[in-house]
Amino acid sequence: MPSLNQYPNVFIHGLGGWGDQDPRSEGEMPYWGGGKNDLISYLREKGYECYTPSLGPINGAWDRACILWAYLFGGTVDFGKVHSEKYHCNRYGHTFEHGVLEDLGKTEAHKKMNLIGHSFGGPTVKMVAELFANGSEEERRGTDPDDLSPLFASGHKDLIHSVTTLSGVNNGTTMASMGGKYGCALLNAIIATLDVAFGETMAVEAFSLRTQQWNLMREEDDISTPIKYNPFTKENLKHILNFANPRYEENNVFQEMRVSVVQKKINPKQHTEPDIYYFVLRANCQDLKDRKHWKAVSKKGMLLPLGAVGSLIGNWKPLIKLHQYGVGTDDEWRLGDGMVNLKGQAAPIGAPTENGVIGETDFKPGTWYVLPTVTADHVYWMGMTGTPEDRFPRFVELLDMLRSLPDAN
Repeated sequence: MPSLNQYPNVFIHGLGGWGDQDPRSEGEMPYWGGGKNDLISYLREKGYECYTPSLGPINGAWDRACILWAYLFGGTVDFGKVHSEKYHCNRYGHTFEHGVLEDLGKTEAHKKMNLIGHSFGGPTVKMVAELFANGSEEERRGTDPDDLSPLFASGHKDLIHSVTTLSGVNNGTTMASMGGKYGCALLNAIIATLDVAFGETMAVEAFSLRTQQWNLMREEDDISTPIKYNPFTKENLKHILNFANPRYEENNVFQEMRVSVVQKKINPKQHTEPDIYYFVLRANCQDLKDRKHWKAVSKKGMLLPLGAVGSLIGNWKPLIKLHQYGVGTDDEWRLGDGMVNLKGQAAPIGAPTENGVIGETDFKPGTWYVLPTVTADHVYWMGMTGTPEDRFPRFVELLDMLRSLPDAN
C-alpha cells in the first residue's frame, strides 16, 4: 500500500490502564506490552510516531477527553464549567507545561492524528472524536466565550484522520450490566475509598488513579513524602459518595459500560463524521455450546481469569429490558473476549457500518468498517497473551493501512 501520510498515532488505554506519564511505563510494565512484547517501542523503531497518554484508569470518557486535549496541546485540563457544576467536581486539573503535539494541525507531518483505543479506550476515542468535531453545546450555552475551552467550541474534526477501536466497549458489555446501576455504584465507592486511603501517600508513584478532579487525591507532584493522614473524614466521605453517585451514568467508567446506558444515553449523542475513517477490530475466544439456553464456553489459551469471566458472561441469562438491544437473541452477545461481548465490540449500533478487509476493501470515511475478528482474548492487544510474531505484524498492517488513506478533507 502506498504511503500518503505519516500521521502520529495516539494509543488510548482501557479501564485500569496507564500511559507514558506513569512510572511503570518506563520499566518492564508498559500498558502495550513489556520486554519482548513492547509494542510501542517496536513501532517507534520501525518509524511510526506513537504516543500513549495516561488518562486515568477509572476516569470516564469525558474526563479522559479533556485530559487528552491538554496532553496534546499543553495547558491546564479544563473539565468544563457546566460539567463541573453538574457533577460537583473541580473544573481544572493537571497542568501540562508542554503538549506532545502542540503543532497538531499546523504542519504537514502533524496535520492530523490517528486515535487507537483499547477496551474503554474505545468509548474514549468515540468521545474525543465527538468533542473535537462538535464540541459541547451545553458548555457553550453555560460558559462565557472567553472562558470556554477550545475542546468544547467544536470545529476540530480536521485534526482526526481515523478512529480505531480494539475490543472497544462500543455498545456496552453485559459484564457491567450484570452489576446494574447500584452494583456499579458500590464498586465505585470501594475504589474511591481505596483512592482516598492511598492517594495522599507515595503509593501513587506505583499507580495513580488520577482522580484529582473528584477531590480523592492530590497532584502527584505535591506528594513528596509520606504524611500522617486520616482518610475517613466527613469531607472525604462526601467526595467518595459523590464519585459513586449512581445517577452519574454518563460520567463514570463502570456505568458508561452498561449496555442500556450506552444505547440510550451515549451512542445517540455521538455522530459518525463524514470526514473521519472508522475501524473496529474485535477479539473472540469463546464458542457457542447451547443456543437454546444461552450458553458459551471459553477456548483454550485464554488467560484464566478472562476465561472464567467469559464463561460467566456467556452463560448469563439476560435481563428482559436488554432484549431490545439483541441481548438474549443475537449470538454475538453470547461470545466475546472474556471482558467485552463480540456485539459490544462492534460498530456503534445504528451507525453506518460495513465489513472490511485490509488490502481488499476500498475504505471510505464516514463508515465504521468491522475488520475480521481475531481469535484472542481481551488482553491480547496488550501483549499479555499471544506472541509478538502474531501481534506486531497485525499492528504494522493497521498503521500502514492508515498511512495509505487519503485525507477526507
